[in-house]
Amino acid sequence: MTIKRRTTAKRSPRTAPEGRASAPEIHVAPRILSAEEKRELILAHAAARHPIDPVQRVSVWAGVAVCVIFIVAGWFSTVGSGIRKSLAGPTDPAIVQAMDASRQVIDSTSLAGNEIQQRFQVVSDQLQAAADRQAIVNQLAAQLAATSTVATTSTRSDLFRPAAPTSTMRAVTTTKP
Repeated sequence: MTIKRRTTAKRSPRTAPEGRASAPEIHVAPRILSAEEKRELILAHAAARHPIDPVQRVSVWAGVAVCVIFIVAGWFSTVGSGIRKSLAGPTDPAIVQAMDASRQVIDSTSLAGNEIQQRFQVVSDQLQAAADRQAIVNQLAAQLAATSTVATTSTRSDLFRPAAPTSTMRAVTTTKP
């Protein structure tokens, strides 16, 4: 379906608005500049540069200072304990003795903890073995109970004694002709 125009007059082709004049195209072949031409070009660019606002310059330096402070504070917080230890004077001998005593206590408790852990492992292994044996005994008891109820309908107290004949059993007699 085509779009219908509301006016019958033909439109003129689109042209650029009056305010937007395009620059003429210039085709310049690239060439190597001499040192004097380069200097003139640099000076022309420097003269065309806008002056820097002093408030903006201060804010840039303030931002740099804040970043440096954060970096130094982070570095000192991670490495500071080592620096404080190296700058600290000699420690009191009583403190050194207390620290050594606490290290010995910690070492002895860790050894005792290892012994306790080994004993716990042995006891838990024994408990697991006992549970496995009990499971086997329960399984055998269940199998015996199942076989004894299938063989006879009565409960037998002795497995090796033959069962007494019951009314459900028929006596089979053979006669010779």
